[in-house]
Amino acid sequence: MYERNAIVLERYFNQMFGYNMTNNIKTNFTDYSELVECLDKYKDIEEEEDSIIQDYDLIANKIRDIQKKQETLSKKNLKYRGEREELFQNIDEDAEEIKRKFDNINSNIEQINEQIKQNADEFIEAISEFNEKSSIRATCGRSRKNIENEYNQKLNKILDDYKNIDIDIAKKAKQFVDTPTEDIEKELKEKIQKNGSKEKIPFNMDVITKAITLCVDIQKRETEILANVYEKTNKLFTEIKNNTTKGDRHRKIIKDSKSKMAFVTALKEYLVQFLDNERLTAVNGEEEHNKLMEEACKNLEEDLIQINNLYTLLLKEISKKVNKKSYAELYNIEYLQDLEKKSEEFEKQIKKLNLPVTIINPNYWRIEGMKKIYDVFSKTVTEEYGRDLSEYIPEPEETIEESPEFEDDWDDDVEDEEPKEVKKETPKTKAKRKIKNVTQESDDPKSEIDKKIDMILGFDGQSETQNDDWEDDEDDDFEDEDEETENDENDVYYDIWGNDISDDDDEDEENNDDIENDFDDDFGDDEEDEVDDEDGTTEDDDDFDDDDWDDEEDDEEDDRKAHHEENWEDEFVNVKEKSKKKKGFFGKFRK
Repeated sequence: MYERNAIVLERYFNQMFGYNMTNNIKTNFTDYSELVECLDKYKDIEEEEDSIIQDYDLIANKIRDIQKKQETLSKKNLKYRGEREELFQNIDEDAEEIKRKFDNINSNIEQINEQIKQNADEFIEAISEFNEKSSIRATCGRSRKNIENEYNQKLNKILDDYKNIDIDIAKKAKQFVDTPTEDIEKELKEKIQKNGSKEKIPFNMDVITKAITLCVDIQKRETEILANVYEKTNKLFTEIKNNTTKGDRHRKIIKDSKSKMAFVTALKEYLVQFLDNERLTAVNGEEEHNKLMEEACKNLEEDLIQINNLYTLLLKEISKKVNKKSYAELYNIEYLQDLEKKSEEFEKQIKKLNLPVTIINPNYWRIEGMKKIYDVFSKTVTEEYGRDLSEYIPEPEETIEESPEFEDDWDDDVEDEEPKEVKKETPKTKAKRKIKNVTQESDDPKSEIDKKIDMILGFDGQSETQNDDWEDDEDDDFEDEDEETENDENDVYYDIWGNDISDDDDEDEENNDDIENDFDDDFGDDEEDEVDDEDGTTEDDDDFDDDDWDDEEDDEEDDRKAHHEENWEDEFVNVKEKSKKKKGFFGKFRK
């Protein structure tokens, strides 16, 4: 029994970069994120405690000022009271003068008493606030000690983990981005071939080759992110030692790294489904399996163009070099909507058949993978970078229903037209026309959606010539998608791995139309197996082609010459019934 190829690839790189070890650059990414988070909490509680201490000091100083004011007021009050007592001992002065002095002293004493009363109210309020601040300061002090202990423990643990990372492996990971990978890809191909050596239906090597190439590129991107964080961890230790930490910078590094890692992870899931699909379709037989894999490889190449554009936009968001023109050129949400629309059409066609079994869309892996990538991109740029994507989403098409007034106008236009002379049709001409219509219907007995359904159900019967034409059409469609237009000279683009692709051109807009028009061709051959007709006989459906109809038409033309023209209608009925017999079960199925 084979092992999942995605696991084989993952295990290979886990061993290469030491991901199977306790401490490695991948675990360091987690440690770095946790340390920055813990450091932020410690900084926040320190700032909060400093703020509380400042408020505490302010209210304490306010109490001191109130006490000093009260002391001054008390001294003044005593002074005036002493003067009043002395005045009671003065009997030599005039009564009116003594009265004036008493009024003046009593007025001053009343003013001081009012100030003392107001000062007492302020003192009570300050004491209440002081008690509250004292409680908050005590609580914050306990929280600070707890967070400080947690921070110290986390810092010590991360320091130990960092020391236990193999330096040689870390250097190898950093150099891997610029290292040629031909030998690695060759080794991986040999491992996968050995993995599937006992399979009845061998692995499709085109799929394996493309999957390996994509996997290596994904690992390069992931390793570059992890190696960069590994270096930033070392710098963070130095800043902590010198008490010069720059939290904003490290938080941005984490946000940008996690954004890129989320996209790369979604692309990994897409690759896993691409590889799993290779084995799931092997049940169709080797010949049909290879045809499906050829289509899957083309779909992969088309998808990577859109994935590449999305990653370019993400890098532009991170570097703050994005603009509306970039989104207008690179954010193609219609591509995903088209895939989902085709999936819905497929489901509708399946439901019409009322089959007792469940039929899975052969492009399910692709639709789910692309949907996840688009969702991750949308969530990242909107939540992390505040981008509004609503303006780049096309409005749904409105269906126009004909109103009664429109119908009346249409009828009037028809009536106003001059009647055309109708050529009388003879019975012979009428019969020939009917036979010709039947022949044309047999050339295209079912829609392209039905062809794909037949392929899933295992109905084969298409000629090799038709199959070759189908392959040539898809090759032409794929070549059309390579047409590109020139980008703005000042606009810097990156490929999915972060490399500058400023010289690359945008795809021609007409490619989307080609893909839509050729959607039905992507469903593969509609070859049909031999089946029993209603009479119990076995007919080879390969005989049912245009040449047979032409031969039958010639034979029947000779037979009809011996009959009277009025028998042409009956003769046509016989021909039609004969054609129905020749179609057998598939004639009914197509109908």
